[in-house]
Amino acid sequence: MRKIIKGFQNVYCRIGVSKIDGAGVGVISIRDIPAGINPFPDTKLNKWEKVKISDLKDVHPNICKMIDDFGVKEGDNIWVPSAGLNNLNISYFINHSKSPNMIAMDQGDYFLTLREIKEGDELTVDYEAYDEEGHALMF
Repeated sequence: MRKIIKGFQNVYCRIGVSKIDGAGVGVISIRDIPAGINPFPDTKLNKWEKVKISDLKDVHPNICKMIDDFGVKEGDNIWVPSAGLNNLNISYFINHSKSPNMIAMDQGDYFLTLREIKEGDELTVDYEAYDEEGHALMF
């Protein structure tokens, strides 16, 4: 029980209403987050697998929409989480900004805050900074 309660100290954010036009939802801080930390330390890393888009023709349209929303297109393929769409963690809902308050590390495997983020602020990252080709590898 103590381990669970101690783990609550690592909770900084929740899904909430984004103030970014057209974004819908985003990741909102529920308390101040110091600079230079990973606000999602307990999330498990997903491995990614390349799937041919043509192989998705028999997949339900709403699931294809989720794949489109969270996968990364690369030509005739799309990269998807190998653990499945039911395992998306809170970091998948980080929105894009050209003036982000976080940076994606190791092509989006984890994030670090660039500065202190105040309670109620939305967490953002520059999608184009994920890798050398501008792929946002988690979105």
